[in-house]
Amino acid sequence: MDIINPQILTLITTYKCTAACENCCFNCSPQYSRLMSISEIKEYISTCKATFPSIKVVVFTGGECTLLKDDLISAISFCANLGLKTRIVSNGHWGKSLETAQNYIKLLTDNGLSELNISTGKDHLKYVPLTNIINIIQAADLNDKITGIVVSIEKREDYNGNNPIKILREKATLLKHREKTFIVESPWVNFRKRNILFNHQERIEKREGCKNIFSGIQINPNGQLLSCCGLACEYTPVLKLGKFTQDSLLRKYKQQFNDILKLWLYTDGPLNILNQINETSKIECRHDCDYCLELLTKSNNIKKLLDIDNKRAKEIVLKYIIDIKTLKK
Repeated sequence: MDIINPQILTLITTYKCTAACENCCFNCSPQYSRLMSISEIKEYISTCKATFPSIKVVVFTGGECTLLKDDLISAISFCANLGLKTRIVSNGHWGKSLETAQNYIKLLTDNGLSELNISTGKDHLKYVPLTNIINIIQAADLNDKITGIVVSIEKREDYNGNNPIKILREKATLLKHREKTFIVESPWVNFRKRNILFNHQERIEKREGCKNIFSGIQINPNGQLLSCCGLACEYTPVLKLGKFTQDSLLRKYKQQFNDILKLWLYTDGPLNILNQINETSKIECRHDCDYCLELLTKSNNIKKLLDIDNKRAKEIVLKYIIDIKTLKK
């Protein structure tokens, strides 16, 4: 079976965070203590790059990856020496003033960082004020080494007052290099009552295949390889590939492409699969990763997935092969 060569390595460096957002998908908080060590990070990067020369970008996320402090700087520099681009995903707690944001971004970019992602929204704003985010986008705008900054905002209708999406988009129009700053909305799921989406104005129904799966290599703080970078990956053993080791990385990555369920997720996506195995039931409108949680954590759905016949399995494989051949053209 042809495989999709990974282009991105995502290191979930910790689930420790300066915030404790009520609906954090990974339940991150200041109480979590485990952080990847610099030796682990360098081993992951060097092994993955040697095994898969196709990898071009390393993403450091969490939790809050900036809590790694000097180790994060060393890791970014290590990537730069290997010719790899880097991106960090942060809540922006360090942007307390424009000067502070400028100094930290300069430190990051002087060591090789090129892309910056910031997460914010109603839950985040309880811990990190919007002024921090404004300081960061202004500081990033002034730094020529930053090639792109994405601010991802919780998409919800209960902001009650000044909507951060509107405020940040207005601020972004004033930036000198507006073209490298993207203010995007992201659906926010209530993980305590998963059938509740914080925005009910539009139907969130992603009916194509899930391209989060096979999108790259993901490693969590405990050294586990994950099949995707989505919200469902830590809630089901189906999306866990086992412990990272130098000797088993290639084998474990390739094994995914012999898993009919993962091929099915890639070609059809979780919502389509739910509709196919539950033809008479009504599926609630939610985030795509929430459909995946429904599919892979409910015993009745798992039983139906295990019972798929050879005809459907062959159709899935054929669809995947056609998709890959189209992708490689």
